[in-house]
Amino acid sequence: MSIIVLALSMVTAPPVHHHFECEYITSTTTGQIVNRKTVEGDVETGSKRETWNNVTVAIGQAEAKPMSFMDGFAYDPTDKEALQKPETFKGFPAMAVEAKNLVWDTIMFESFAKSGKGLAPAESKFYKSGDVKLAGAGTFTNNAIQLTGLGTAKLSGHDCRVMKYDAFFNKVEVKTPGMHLDGRSHYWGEIWVDAKGGEIVLGTLYEDVLGDLTLGDAKTSTTINVLREGKITLQ
Repeated sequence: MSIIVLALSMVTAPPVHHHFECEYITSTTTGQIVNRKTVEGDVETGSKRETWNNVTVAIGQAEAKPMSFMDGFAYDPTDKEALQKPETFKGFPAMAVEAKNLVWDTIMFESFAKSGKGLAPAESKFYKSGDVKLAGAGTFTNNAIQLTGLGTAKLSGHDCRVMKYDAFFNKVEVKTPGMHLDGRSHYWGEIWVDAKGGEIVLGTLYEDVLGDLTLGDAKTSTTINVLREGKITLQ
């Protein structure tokens, strides 16, 4: 019996692979689109290690370009404190906020999925967060994150428990060399979790950021609106 127990303890769960795609649409406050940018990549997830590869960025209709600095980028997703420190992202360009967002958004989905386990349809709970340091690029202050159970459904052959999340009137301040954004964020979406294995089958993200943008040494700022549409899918 002890040999069987030992053998079972040595079996590790197979890695889980996801693809994450997120589009950034920048517009004026009257809805005139100024810029579109799409960032996407593949992540192998695990309880103590996550690794990114094949990350690209495309501006407008231009051909996607590799963000090679993310190839093999790995971290412990449970170490939330380390993921808020600049040294964790020391190989990243200073302006690569969208690349860091891939990491933070993935961990957000995982954290919400775990916290929302067991929610009955229409049952809600608040997820505690507060200030999140953006690894030397500013601070995001969550106001109130609410998770709500939606029930169960089948997706891509998986029996899933489904939940939604939302957080409104959050303060965001981003500071990178040559750019300062001071504004607010609303974000929301859904998460579909395999009821048996616990892996995320689908996660959606919508975020609306409104803020004052100052570039370089400019004396005045411009009010801009950034809409993010993200989707993480099980591969």
